Amino acid sequence: MLNPFSRYCEQVCRLIRSKDGRAAVTEELTAHLEDHAAALEDRGVPPDVARERAVQAMGDPYALGAALDRLYPYCPRRLPILFTALALLFLLLGAFLLSHGFPLEERFLFPGDYPSPPEEPVLSTGTARGTGRLGIYTIRAEGSASLVLPDYEDARREVHIPVTISHPQFWLEHPGDGLEYANATELSPSSYRLNVRFSPQWSRLLTTGGELIFSLEEDASPTAPLSLRAWNGEQVTFTVTWDKEVGAK
Repeated sequence: MLNPFSRYCEQVCRLIRSKDGRAAVTEELTAHLEDHAAALEDRGVPPDVARERAVQAMGDPYALGAALDRLYPYCPRRLPILFTALALLFLLLGAFLLSHGFPLEERFLFPGDYPSPPEEPVLSTGTARGTGRLGIYTIRAEGSASLVLPDYEDARREVHIPVTISHPQFWLEHPGDGLEYANATELSPSSYRLNVRFSPQWSRLLTTGGELIFSLEEDASPTAPLSLRAWNGEQVTFTVTWDKEVGAK
């Protein structure tokens, strides 16, 4: 019979398609569980009970496995051959378009061609800074941030930060709403909250642009740094310098 740690890691890895990803997750997850159990034992908790509590604290293994699967590239064996053929076809098509037909700007969609998101009441505007990696994704703040109050009952203030998300594998999508958010002043695992959204606005090869939308708690300050966290401790922290006060909640 598997011990609680091995059983939990096996359940998590059932949702991870990458062989290398499963190995890395098992190693990191086992170390985290052992540290948690050891801390409980130091407090006088029996070893068997400490291991079970450490596993319970990690939450649903299948939900965790599904989230971690997106952080590790997976490539079926025949996929590189298929994409090589598609790349050659794309190059031939590009050569044809460059020598025939309409002007270049009319052949492809650029970020400015996408429709703007609907207007929302803006409380403040400012400049966002921050860049870093979460797994294979590189996230970089670009443009002016805004503090908005959505126009519906019991709405909470939101910080909108324009970002670009890039990755080396062009067959992958952006990480979407699987990103985890914690206030940068609360960096313990218990501070994770899934109250951040990514709103894609344009997409190109290897890069997706859009807005990260952080929903603030009632007493949260919009001037506090905001961090996206990965399960293994990686994080990207954003700071905003507000420069235009246009209202209050």
